[in-house]
Amino acid sequence: MKARRIAAAVIVLLFIIGAFLEEYKASFPRVSDAVAFDKDVSESLRVQGQELIPVYEIGSEAFYFGVNKELALVGIHAVKGLFGWKVKSRTTGTGFGLKEPWQKPLRGGSNENNIVFFGLADATAADAVLVNGERAAMVRLDAYLDRPEAKGLAVWYVKLKEKADRPVIEAVDREGNVVYKL
Repeated sequence: MKARRIAAAVIVLLFIIGAFLEEYKASFPRVSDAVAFDKDVSESLRVQGQELIPVYEIGSEAFYFGVNKELALVGIHAVKGLFGWKVKSRTTGTGFGLKEPWQKPLRGGSNENNIVFFGLADATAADAVLVNGERAAMVRLDAYLDRPEAKGLAVWYVKLKEKADRPVIEAVDREGNVVYKL
């Protein structure tokens, strides 16, 4: 009886050690390292990994954008665990190409909870993007990417406080006129 308990305890201990080793191998000291070495990130993004655009890194959560070979925007959500950073999810979508400035957001944005939404905007036409009335942050792509396709474009993103299945998205100019609505 005692031998069975010891064997069961050893098996459980080996399972826990294995899980910790897996977590350790999948974690990195920097978000950029986690993106570069994540086995689920496509090769196309890995090639362009040096073109990561930091959005925010607060506590144990980070959100970055990258551009893949097809010049499509990719949202990358990373979390910091016990051993370092690892990619939690990647969000790409049809129509997030740098050559088409007005995009509708991929439903769910960076996660399955429909909290983070993002898209592209023509920064020369739009002064702000509003999602359900909340002003989205805008990051000029040409400040980070040395590509002609990035000139005049901005990525906009918002992290809502509550889930939104069908957000109202409006882009407004400097005078407050709506120039795009979804």
